[in-house]
Amino acid sequence: GIKEGWYDGGSIAFAVFLVIFVT
Repeated sequence: GIKEGWYDGGSIAFAVFLVIFVT
């Protein structure tokens, strides 16, 4: 559903941001 799609997109964006922030 929409909530799952938002969660998936948010998770990916958060993971990418976290990697950039840490490195």
